[in-house]
Amino acid sequence: MAPFAFVRAEKVRDLPELSRLASHGRRLDPTGRRRACKDLTPFNLAGSRYSPDNPLDIVGAFRAAVAKTGAVTYGKAAIALHALVGISPQVICEAGGLHDPRNPLNKKLVEQAVAWAEGIFGLGATIAWRMDLDEEGGGVVDIFLVPTRIAAMNKSSKKRIVSVHGALDAVRIEHNEKFSYAALQSSWAAHARANIDVRLQRGIPETSTARTHLPPDVYRKVCEQALAVGQGHIEAREADLGELEALAQDAIIAADRARGAAEQQAAALKRARMRLHAHAQEELDATMRALTLGIQAVSDGRITGLEYDQHDGLARVVGHPELDDETWASLLDALAPAWDRGLPQVLENLLGARELAEGWRSEHQSSAMLGHQRMPGI
Repeated sequence: MAPFAFVRAEKVRDLPELSRLASHGRRLDPTGRRRACKDLTPFNLAGSRYSPDNPLDIVGAFRAAVAKTGAVTYGKAAIALHALVGISPQVICEAGGLHDPRNPLNKKLVEQAVAWAEGIFGLGATIAWRMDLDEEGGGVVDIFLVPTRIAAMNKSSKKRIVSVHGALDAVRIEHNEKFSYAALQSSWAAHARANIDVRLQRGIPETSTARTHLPPDVYRKVCEQALAVGQGHIEAREADLGELEALAQDAIIAADRARGAAEQQAAALKRARMRLHAHAQEELDATMRALTLGIQAVSDGRITGLEYDQHDGLARVVGHPELDDETWASLLDALAPAWDRGLPQVLENLLGARELAEGWRSEHQSSAMLGHQRMPGI
């Protein structure tokens, strides 16, 4: 699969929110502690022109930045932008370890991500950046931006203000996109392709794929549950095989006169054990493939729901209405190996997580739209 360049961005509403982001970078919050590997935390990369001695102090960097530029915050408008800028980890791994601070592609990603952000939001807009090397994933740079512009307060007075919305709208107009965040994706993909790796592509817009972004801890929980289901079946098969071996040993001890026959039986049981183990492994592989396919089908929208028959209580998946019968039948056949091994529960949890994520995103977008309507031009 071709590697991708991607960017996610969220507005920072106030200093308490910025402080929470700083706590995460310092691994002081529960989420940061849960996701991080303590042995790798000292190797995390970070930098700030406004707080060079303590680049993780993004609140201090924010205050130093607005003091230096003379910019002021305006009303209830966002005070900063938190951007996660990255590329597919497979590209990073081609040059060394994904979590190695000496990997030249990790260094190049940081350099180009900051250069791109400065080019988009203005020289000096980046107040701090961070690359976490202590989490399971990689290839992502957290960039904290405070874009500013000169605004007319009245006929005779102008003032430099922090304007996140204005900066995002300028990017949208420049790239002729309907949404500013889509414009950021296009801009970063072009920059990364030109300056990091020509293979990097822009991702397919979310509006076209209907995919839902899941937080890493939610996705990890779903995968762990799927793995636990498969592992449980392997352990059960191992227990059965252990009983067979015990019976074989008893037969050898008890059948002194028929030792030759008993040894032949033991050999046959050993071969049967190997066949059973191979069969169990095949079933596990088929189960894991089906579980993974189910997770992907929920993520990409092929599976939209799960319903239970009112008569027999059996679960049935609900497919996307645009899927043709042949494609849907093929998908159901591929899911069959995991259906009696916990797949309905995994799908139910995943669909619930997606519903929560979509609800949160809808609420967040509604709040953002309300804020825009109250303060046009900011």
